[in-house]
Amino acid sequence: LTLDVNVVAHFLSQGGRAVTLKDSNPTDLAILGFSMGGILATQLAAEFTPRKLGLIVSPYQAGREDELAGKYEDWQKTGFRKIISRTNGELVIPFSFIEDARRYNALEFIAQVNCPKLFIAGEADSNVPLTTCQRFFDAAHDPKEWHQIPAMEHRYQYQQPEMLRKVSKIIINFLGR
Repeated sequence: LTLDVNVVAHFLSQGGRAVTLKDSNPTDLAILGFSMGGILATQLAAEFTPRKLGLIVSPYQAGREDELAGKYEDWQKTGFRKIISRTNGELVIPFSFIEDARRYNALEFIAQVNCPKLFIAGEADSNVPLTTCQRFFDAAHDPKEWHQIPAMEHRYQYQQPEMLRKVSKIIINFLGR
């Protein structure tokens, strides 16, 4: 999975020309990751030192046993979870998605990230507890900034348009500095 993400990052960093990130200038890139995408974004940022790293409601891994507390039990029993996407309709996500994601722990990488870091956490997020986001933030070296948004849920971009505007403004301000 990280190889796939790496290839995409390389491709984008060269304006659509297929080259490796090592052959490009990663300091021209800002890497943003939402939720589990933050795990991969952190790993890439540790390896390639982008200009900035932004993590939005991001766990540092798919979950420790003490934090999951049966959260994925039904998903594991059925082997899949169905979700509704406004764009793609019903999606069937196999449990292997979680099994794969749990192999990566961004907490192991965040201390190696030397660019400015943005952390955005939602107070009403039932998927990623504030304590998880805070632990991730605490493990990061400066420069870093924390934004805790009251009433923001995990899937804010679909369910809370006003939160999407707030988060977008924070990201744009961060990238513009």
